[in-house]
Amino acid sequence: MHYRQILGKESVKFVIIEEGRIVGFANTAQSWDSDLNTETTGQIVGMYLLQECWRQGMGRALMEHSLEHLRGQGFSAAVVWVLESNDRARGFYEKMGFATDGVTKVVQSNGFDLHEVRY
Repeated sequence: MHYRQILGKESVKFVIIEEGRIVGFANTAQSWDSDLNTETTGQIVGMYLLQECWRQGMGRALMEHSLEHLRGQGFSAAVVWVLESNDRARGFYEKMGFATDGVTKVVQSNGFDLHEVRY
């Protein structure tokens, strides 16, 4: 597993490269949520892994790497938003130690309401 950091304007992106191809990535940033202390709270903005790579430890490694980066940036807490209906991802975040905090939101995407919960 090889990680490559790509710097962007607002977030730091990490990718997993296996056999010369990108199989997963994560974005981290300062929390975007105005109800949180954004000086101390980071955010996993997005995390994706090809289905063929699930359950091989890559997701855990990518999350741990992302959280380590956030700690290194001085954040003492982290949040992640996930689709309410995405039981697989929710289970993963719970196994990684995240818990819902009761905050939800609805975002529009291509004319559809997407219900998200914050961990």
